[in-house]
Amino acid sequence: MNILACVVISFLAPAINGQSQINVQLNQRGLDFVRNVSLATVEDQSKGFAFSDVTGTFSFQTGDVTSDQSLVGMTLDNLDFKDGTLKPFAPNILLLNASMVTAVIVGLYDYRLDFFGNTIREADGQFTADVDMELLVSVELLQVENQFLSQLKSCSVRAHSVQIRTESNQPSIDVNLAIGIQPSFTRRIEDEMCDSLAQNLNQQLNSFIRTAGLSYALTLGISVDLSLFSDPRADTTSLLVPFSGKCFPDGQRDIAYSYERRQLPDVQSSTAMGHMVVGDYVIRTFMHSLYLSNALNVEINLNDVGLPIRLDTTILSFFIPGLRSLGLGRPLRIGIVLAKPLDYRQSNEDLLVDGEIDMTFSVIENNGNIARAFVLNVTFSMSGNIVVNGTRFGANIGSLDFNIALKSSDIGNINIAPINQLLSSSLSGAFLPIFNEFFDFGIEIPSAFGFDFKDVEFQLHPNAVEFRGDIVGRQS
Repeated sequence: MNILACVVISFLAPAINGQSQINVQLNQRGLDFVRNVSLATVEDQSKGFAFSDVTGTFSFQTGDVTSDQSLVGMTLDNLDFKDGTLKPFAPNILLLNASMVTAVIVGLYDYRLDFFGNTIREADGQFTADVDMELLVSVELLQVENQFLSQLKSCSVRAHSVQIRTESNQPSIDVNLAIGIQPSFTRRIEDEMCDSLAQNLNQQLNSFIRTAGLSYALTLGISVDLSLFSDPRADTTSLLVPFSGKCFPDGQRDIAYSYERRQLPDVQSSTAMGHMVVGDYVIRTFMHSLYLSNALNVEINLNDVGLPIRLDTTILSFFIPGLRSLGLGRPLRIGIVLAKPLDYRQSNEDLLVDGEIDMTFSVIENNGNIARAFVLNVTFSMSGNIVVNGTRFGANIGSLDFNIALKSSDIGNINIAPINQLLSSSLSGAFLPIFNEFFDFGIEIPSAFGFDFKDVEFQLHPNAVEFRGDIVGRQS
């Protein structure tokens, strides 16, 4: 995976701060999406939920007529949410109000009618109950052991109408069940339905919003802290989740950085379902981690990078005569080592990176041994911008400026001026287009939650990057 693509990944990961360094915000459209997917899953997974038996003896008229009735083996056969709203309320509450829910419950009934102590009718068989009800569920959004999750706060079910139908083809039995056991059956449904629906709904909400863990592996031996900065916050229009964390090399989670931790800007108004605002502290700690983990240190055979001419000791000896002492026609190898952490900053328009590398030029001898020739110190400034295509992010390097100095030489004195000119031509003429072609492919935007972004746009702020787009369910 290319380095700049890794930086893009780091945009989407939190960094610890005096202020939160990544804010994920869903507006009402985003919450409606979560509601629709959650309710559809609840409808499917609630089928087969079992209710407790209902039994009783009921008296009619003066008490001379009694009826023993029972409904047993009851299960939820079908559930249909015809409407429902998922609304955020301060400080951290989500309220689901489904005013039109229909449920079909099936089971077995047993019926006996006594008249002055004598049984005059008995029947048993299957029954079906159609229930129209209203469901009200509230969940509290919390950080528990630094992870984000929802916790069931309250639930109530109110049955507006209940109709019990038996397969007896005897209307009087249906009527007597409605007069006798139906009120107890209704209370049982109201009491136990929350055990199924509310817990299941809360589980589905958690499948979207619960963070996967306290750290997330990015790439190149670098991870990022995914613990929450504070409790999530809700108002009447949106839900905001403030993350904290930092990028760190594997095994160095406790490392401390001195970078400034600045407050993130508010999201910009848009119709997108979700927004993600990430502070530049995230990117800086990621780049510092690249330095600490030696992830950017590479070795390159000079003739393997697609240059239009072959650069070997014969060609370069015109600029660096001392190379002749190591043999003519020999290939060159460059070892690149990051001398200090990259310095990242940004404006409303550009991403800017300053860096310093040591380039060790070596000659590959006939026997395969490597003979060091000289070491250059290169300081550079690079500017570019993010490019986005659908849900993939890449980068485009617009300019590259650098300065070269001789750090050490094993082949005598070296005139840096022609080397500077040669590298300048190579970097701008050959390397830069290769880099941009490589980086343009980009990576898929990751998500810490149970959804992915689509149709993503971005906006640069002075100290943050804002991503916004619609969301879709996680495909894997």
